[in-house]
Amino acid sequence: MAACLLSTAGDSSAASTSAATEPAPAAGAAYKAEAGPFEIQTIESIEYRDTRRQKTLSLRLQYPKYPASPPTANVGGNTTSRSTGQLPLIIFSHGAGGSSNGALSLTRHWVSHGYITIQPTHEDSIALRRGRSERYTILDALRTVEQDPQAWVDRARDIGFLLDRLEQIEEHLPSPAARIDPGRIGMAGHSFGAMTTMYLAGATIELPGAPKAQTFGDGRIRTFLALSPAGPGRMGFTQTSAISISRPLMLMTGSRDGGGRSEFTPQWRLSSFESLPPNDKYAIWIEGAGHMTFAGDARRAAAGRLRPFARPDPRNLDQQEQFIRYIRIASTAFWDAYLKDDPLARGYLCSEALEQYSQQVVDLRVK
Repeated sequence: MAACLLSTAGDSSAASTSAATEPAPAAGAAYKAEAGPFEIQTIESIEYRDTRRQKTLSLRLQYPKYPASPPTANVGGNTTSRSTGQLPLIIFSHGAGGSSNGALSLTRHWVSHGYITIQPTHEDSIALRRGRSERYTILDALRTVEQDPQAWVDRARDIGFLLDRLEQIEEHLPSPAARIDPGRIGMAGHSFGAMTTMYLAGATIELPGAPKAQTFGDGRIRTFLALSPAGPGRMGFTQTSAISISRPLMLMTGSRDGGGRSEFTPQWRLSSFESLPPNDKYAIWIEGAGHMTFAGDARRAAAGRLRPFARPDPRNLDQQEQFIRYIRIASTAFWDAYLKDDPLARGYLCSEALEQYSQQVVDLRVK
């Protein structure tokens, strides 16, 4: 593990303090590996009409069930909201062909620990397109990844559209004790959704026909988690695209997370980490984890499905479940560190506890 300097969440210009000043986790400890104390409430579909783009965007809303009175602030614990009852929000962007029903083993875990989550269904969703009686397959969705720059941009605009409507979305939350804190918003995504996340984080993108590099960064989002992102050569990404990302970012991939071509290796997925500016940047490598592992889908990961986008994975279901457990641990610590300003979480990320807990299956790099 690299040396870790801890700065004020979301502000890499703030004075950094040594990891030694943070509480040291126990050797081999797991950070919030089990489901949290809060019951999960779900609204499976909410629709908003984007008249400017002439499209309807659907989302899944999940939130923790709180008592009628606002939760008390408790830094380092699970009732992490401020005394106003505002809760941090995580927006999750699905992979190519997916939908708002994806990655629930991850998003539900976060909600159980005191987060609100929003999961939009993007236009490349197989379920969405088939619901319109279109003939649309995973191969069509993958062609969108490869060949449709407008779709790349539209996904980023989907997120901006939802951020503009947080007050309307909040009206669906039944308890006045559970409200969205607009100052504590994170974004995560898997695969195509990881690239959408990188767009919103402020990466510079070279689009066909554009005279110069474009950026779709949104300052309303405080921190970012990219699960199995692509490297240079896809979706407008270049060797220098990540240089402009200054806010906290965690990247994740694994040794079986290929990209369908010989040059698209698992190492290629982490190549952006090298060009990221220092402070509040993390890279997670899980030995044996495949592409669908990072969508929180143990069965598909164990079967090695969705060829050619993922290589066949010989690990069994129990092993994949364990890999997903590591993803939950690392991601929850990351959210807590940067959306709840939890010193215990920051100390965990800057320790070797997760590597020891996983018996070195996980490699955590920090810069």
